[in-house]
Amino acid sequence: MERPAGHFCWINVVTPNPDADKAFYGDVLGWTFREIPGMGWLVLVDGQQAGGIFPNVTGDGTTHHPGIGVMVRVDDAAAMAARMRTLGGRASDPIPVGLGIMVDGADPEGAGIDLWQAGPGGAAQHDPMAEGAPFWFELLSRDVPRAVAFYRELFGWTAAPHPGGDPPYTVLSCGGEGIGGIMPVTPAMGNPPAFWGVYMHVHDVDAAVARVRAAHGSVCLEPHDIPGVGRIAGVVSPREVMFYLMAPAPMAPPGPPPSA
Repeated sequence: MERPAGHFCWINVVTPNPDADKAFYGDVLGWTFREIPGMGWLVLVDGQQAGGIFPNVTGDGTTHHPGIGVMVRVDDAAAMAARMRTLGGRASDPIPVGLGIMVDGADPEGAGIDLWQAGPGGAAQHDPMAEGAPFWFELLSRDVPRAVAFYRELFGWTAAPHPGGDPPYTVLSCGGEGIGGIMPVTPAMGNPPAFWGVYMHVHDVDAAVARVRAAHGSVCLEPHDIPGVGRIAGVVSPREVMFYLMAPAPMAPPGPPPSA
């Protein structure tokens, strides 16, 4: 089930202690792992690759804040990097990495979003509805119209308001399939940076939250229901990696979660 170009295709968890976080994600989400010698570990969901987990200190000594990075599949990393810069984003030169070519990028607000030109076997293959799978991606933005224009021009994504969202929620689609959304920053949120958040699919949010607490993580958004969408929660690993949990409502498509 490889993701086509324009779709989110991979996540990268960066953490100060990958070994400890492997145990955390195994307990909470059922992830298993396969070593990438000298780099980190592949994240496997139901035996299929979905991403990687890596130290947050790189070989050159650069330290990254713990978090989950997202990647979008592209056919031509170099061309897309150039387009990203032209549109006001940031993009590194293409970097050959293992089974493909990546570009370290960000949108005009600074929200990190990387590009991935997959080689053979280099794309995520998991079922997004499997337990523990990353399946919905959400941008927190201070300038939603600018973000919509940027991603429309970069990836060809379309945007539509989700009815009844408070605050207003924008659903992003690629090829007619919903892939993510945009949540505007509100005064109640304080002054957070723009970033892409990741929702993990679980069958029982409350049980998953209990596993988070048992594994010494914390809860930043208590479980609650969104009519017609599902039940969600926001959690943080013991190493300060934040992500969401979501159990879609019966018969509801993946996302959107407009009140996170």
